[in-house]
Amino acid sequence: MILLAGFMALAVIGWVRIPQRRRVIAAWAGGLTLAGSIYLAIFWNGTGSLAQPARAIRSAVAPAARDSLSDLYRTQENANLEFNIRRGGPFGAGFGIPIDYALPITDLTKTAPSLAFVPHNGILYLWMRLGSLGILVFWFLIGAAVIAACKLVRSPDRELALFGGLALCAVIAYVLEGYYDLGLSWFRVAVFMGCILGALEAIGRRQPALDRGAGGGRT
Repeated sequence: MILLAGFMALAVIGWVRIPQRRRVIAAWAGGLTLAGSIYLAIFWNGTGSLAQPARAIRSAVAPAARDSLSDLYRTQENANLEFNIRRGGPFGAGFGIPIDYALPITDLTKTAPSLAFVPHNGILYLWMRLGSLGILVFWFLIGAAVIAACKLVRSPDRELALFGGLALCAVIAYVLEGYYDLGLSWFRVAVFMGCILGALEAIGRRQPALDRGAGGGRT
């Protein structure tokens, strides 16, 4: 689902940024939609490695018993996080403190000890740890990254515009993965996003000069 959101964002960027290629984009979108429909029809009930993307979509629209239990756990987990958020106040509970699972929930901390400190929903997790002020800063950072990426997409330099599009897709995927499944707590993702955001900031500072160079190179 997150990969699909990234592709959709990239398609929208291409549609807006490269109007002369809209027929190509539409053809690719139609082809991928057709191929995806055929894939889902074949692997909808599959269990192998190739069927995993289809299984992920199926679990969202028609969850099996195991998926329903997982959804129930996430709902209970979110309820406990919201309880901790309300109790934490504007400055949050801070890091290094176990989550208070005061509301009914299946205890999985014996098999996954990290769940005592880091839940699946990274957005609510940050809100609980940092409080209202901290989560506002987080969303300010995400908003600034989106604006910087969108500005870069409009650059006359195609390589910079491409990087801006990829950065925008990465930010969208980062937030979605963080909301659904521990995306904000994986250190590999954090390192990757740090590089993306740092590159956006560095390019943003030099973008006027780079754009002038790109414009001059085509005339």
